[in-house]
Amino acid sequence: MQTTAVDQAAPNSLSFHHHLMAMGLVAWANPLIYYHHSPIRAWLGTLLPPLVLALGAYGLYALLLSKRARNASPKSFLILGWALLIPLVTNPWINPPPSNPYAPQAQRPAQVPALPSLLTELDDSEW
Repeated sequence: MQTTAVDQAAPNSLSFHHHLMAMGLVAWANPLIYYHHSPIRAWLGTLLPPLVLALGAYGLYALLLSKRARNASPKSFLILGWALLIPLVTNPWINPPPSNPYAPQAQRPAQVPALPSLLTELDDSEW
């Protein structure tokens, strides 16, 4: 009995939607999400910019080298998306922010240096 190439095909890697779900889960690892007043918006702000940049870069690649881009269609886009997401998520862990970067800062009035007034200097002078 002979085996064909179809029988010996390697199992498929994760599909496109599995990658997107995994990217969404990895985006939750950004510690800035837990300080933000709207965690969902912070999570979307972590997840969407790498995907939009990857989509724009891959779109340009597809316009310039359309046949080659078609052959590497979802794989190259996903690699670029992961490559942009990982530094965005790991940066706050490497360079930790202050305790709560989104906390409202107490506004102190500006300190005006004490300047002697011209009138007091004139009064104190001996003419």
